[in-house]
Amino acid sequence: MQRILKYHLLLEKLIQETQPNHEDYRGLERAKEAMVDVAQYINEVKRDSDTLQIMKDIQASISDWNMPNNTELKDYGRLLKDGELRIRAHNDQKVKVRYVFIFDQVMLMCKAQRGDQYSYKESLLLCEYKVEDVSNRRTLQRDSRWNYQWYLVRKSERTAYTMYARTEDLKRKWIKAIQDALDNIEPAGCRNTDHKFVMYTFEKPSTCSHCSKFLKGRIFQGYRCDRCFIGVHKACIPYSGRCGAKQPPELPPRPPLVTTPTDVPSQPVQPVPPMPADWGRTWTDHQVLAEYLWFVGEMGRDRATNLLERQMDGTYLLRIRPQGPTHPNETIYALSLKTDDKVKHMKVYEREMEGTQHFYLSESRFFRSLVELISCYEHTSLGENFIGLNVRLKWPFRRIVAVAEFDFNPVESNQLPLKQGCQVIVLSKEGDHKGWWKGKIQDRVGFFPKVYVREVSDTFNMDLG
Repeated sequence: MQRILKYHLLLEKLIQETQPNHEDYRGLERAKEAMVDVAQYINEVKRDSDTLQIMKDIQASISDWNMPNNTELKDYGRLLKDGELRIRAHNDQKVKVRYVFIFDQVMLMCKAQRGDQYSYKESLLLCEYKVEDVSNRRTLQRDSRWNYQWYLVRKSERTAYTMYARTEDLKRKWIKAIQDALDNIEPAGCRNTDHKFVMYTFEKPSTCSHCSKFLKGRIFQGYRCDRCFIGVHKACIPYSGRCGAKQPPELPPRPPLVTTPTDVPSQPVQPVPPMPADWGRTWTDHQVLAEYLWFVGEMGRDRATNLLERQMDGTYLLRIRPQGPTHPNETIYALSLKTDDKVKHMKVYEREMEGTQHFYLSESRFFRSLVELISCYEHTSLGENFIGLNVRLKWPFRRIVAVAEFDFNPVESNQLPLKQGCQVIVLSKEGDHKGWWKGKIQDRVGFFPKVYVREVSDTFNMDLG
């Protein structure tokens, strides 16, 4: 246990000793983040274990309280504040001294007895009440020590209580505890979602459907939607998306395969959705390429170098060279790739073969489209074209992050499995018209149904200005 709690420190040291552009750097960061999450989970479970014992002791100290069957004090949430107040119920006008416990869902009013024992008098479900502050007005009473008051008013307006504290500071603390409880019952983030979230105790270790981190503790670790049953942290409620039905949307038609041309060596090429029929004739129209996240339009060599040298190894882009072709068979396009702490620029060439334009980096392999060229080298080493460049195209310069809202189990080898709540890096929307996007999870790349995910605000390098 103690060693696990220190793993993130060891990983932090490894990160400090690793260059940011090293291929393992991001993996180390993810490992550290995961171990921090595990350590926080363990610490919160230990803290809640102590809290549960305290609540058990409180429950044992209160007499004359007939709790509902199969209910314990812990079922009302964590203890937020306790102490002595003077309370006047408006239906009898008599001020009474009460020892008050505020939990997430209920306020208990007791009469203090000897030896930390209490006699139960009344309980209020806080969801039925609201706080009304009496702005700094002091009341004139014979006991001037209890002059700071506020109201606890039932929302139906039928019942109200005036509560008195000894000092202005104590009054503020009591009001804050009640307001915190009310916000726990109905978080502000719930107003902007159609989920029906309620505080919930997860019996087994569970993770948040938004951030994928543990829901920490032993009681009321987070919130669960009564409709679709997803669990989230309180802070993640605003990002929980729309409430989904139990069944995911209908799958679109499967992404079609692209056959390998006869003049291309028989090495495997990742299938891509079909290109327009006139692609070979209109390839110079770069507006068609704007659909792909690796295309950045017109950009000079120096600008591309400056942008890519800050990226991780394997990040690439296809650009239009401002100077245009300078030698026979050159196109206006260049492929730029970050690798081994430097940026490699590769010209794209063209050649007419059997009446059709083909594109290539070297004569080792030819392609009928630029998309086919890029797709191939996402899975095949560029070493067949350039000596010593034994790398693949890994990360488009522009990237979008999406979160899976449903599980997806592939039925084809070129499809990407999804787990609800997992993050997907969208590599391309090239199959958008068919209902599919292309994405990457860890080292696996494939197509997935776009209706199964939602884009999040985390985008990378979308602004090239």
